[in-house]
Amino acid sequence: MGWEKHEVELDLTDEGKQKFFDSWRKNEVATHWCPLHNIADAWMIAENLYIGVLPQSPGAPEDMRFLAVFETHPYNRNIEIYAKTAQEAICKAALEAVA
Repeated sequence: MGWEKHEVELDLTDEGKQKFFDSWRKNEVATHWCPLHNIADAWMIAENLYIGVLPQSPGAPEDMRFLAVFETHPYNRNIEIYAKTAQEAICKAALEAVA
């Protein structure tokens, strides 16, 4: 007994539809899932790992526009990642968090 794959179309833009999968079979990866380029996918990571994202002031350098923060209490392991986009900051913080 494995999981069944169901294709779902969500209208996320005014221009067209993008296909997503709402479940996967074991050892199968959704081909349209890309958190580095899709903010919705990046937010899935942020929500599950409890990563906070803070936009920085308009005068901040371009490569420091967003701050992603991951904190573990009581272990005091604090990770702060600055990046050009929120997606990039989330992905880098997630990689640091699980490393």
